[in-house]
Amino acid sequence: MRNYKNENIFNYLIDVEKLRDQLKKQNPTFKFSSDKGDVAEAYVKSVFGLKQAPYGEEGYDLVSKNGIKVSVKNVWEYNPYRGLHLSGGSNVKPNAYKKADHLICVGRDENNIMRIMGNLPIKYLEKYIQGGKIHPRVTMRHLIKVNSLIPENLKLKPVKNIYPDAVPEYYPKDLNEFFKLPKNFWSNVTMLWRNVGNKFHTKTVLQDFMTGQKKGNHNILREWDVALFYLISKNVLKGIDYRTSTYIAFHQLIKKPLPEIFPVSNGKLLNYMSDTGYTTIKKNRKYHKYLSQFMTSTYANSHRTHSYWTKNDIKILDYFVLLKKDLKKGDQGSWHKAFLKACKKYPKPTDVKLINPKKIKFRNIKVNLGNLIFKDSFMSNI
Repeated sequence: MRNYKNENIFNYLIDVEKLRDQLKKQNPTFKFSSDKGDVAEAYVKSVFGLKQAPYGEEGYDLVSKNGIKVSVKNVWEYNPYRGLHLSGGSNVKPNAYKKADHLICVGRDENNIMRIMGNLPIKYLEKYIQGGKIHPRVTMRHLIKVNSLIPENLKLKPVKNIYPDAVPEYYPKDLNEFFKLPKNFWSNVTMLWRNVGNKFHTKTVLQDFMTGQKKGNHNILREWDVALFYLISKNVLKGIDYRTSTYIAFHQLIKKPLPEIFPVSNGKLLNYMSDTGYTTIKKNRKYHKYLSQFMTSTYANSHRTHSYWTKNDIKILDYFVLLKKDLKKGDQGSWHKAFLKACKKYPKPTDVKLINPKKIKFRNIKVNLGNLIFKDSFMSNI
């Protein structure tokens, strides 16, 4: 190791000078106004096949073949709450960053591993920018999370191998900020699974569906967990209970087929029969081979579980309404014959078995949050 002690400390400057000379030969465009920035700029230029912007341009550094103006940033000392200055530390021109179309940020993560922190159109960061017009900035935690939500077709395509993207860590509070879930959604779902026994698989808890972990008092969510809660919320908004919504979301994520189901309300039910009649056919086992497991509630092993209709169930009910027009009121025998006839006209598809999350290694299943959530999360921000 070279000696840098006492008077030999000046060897450091000599070595740096030699390195700069070598670097300059291989990267003639280096300005050395900011070594870290120049290094990132040279890397991005090479890996993405970009060209240098005209000298003196403010707000961007490189340009693509299609004319996309690219701003390049380097984060060498990572802190999730650190502000990444978008217009440069010495810039005094208001909103100079807006001259760029795209941002590429490289650097080291919390484990000192080189990552792509951001590769996205700048307009999708607008909502999260702080600091005013002169020194606009975005925190690293926001940049990494937003970057994970951008579909691949909106990112610049590399022409060489690149570093992997930084891995975001989400918190329950992010479900509202980034994904528009109600503020009480996390607590509602977790409370139900914690306080009420699971009805499908014994000894199954919400954590069996998730990949996150606990750090002290904080719940850390991974992309899989965010996707799971996002899809749960979409199903809950349709009127499906939290537990069933969790299983549906789980099936959606692992791409296992599950029929679309529709909640049964009193208003909808009265179009077909009375509540008493509906309870009767649900309990009568001779109809179980015709009606879906969601309509009869047999999938849940609980009489308290909500009843749902599949499209096939609705076909049976619609046909039953036509047959019922010719029936004498109060004739129970004819009523059941008519319902059985309707059932036989539309025999049900094979029942599906709800998958037990304990038997699936879903941590190995990749989720693309950008493709799943992008339109709902960001289209209203621009």
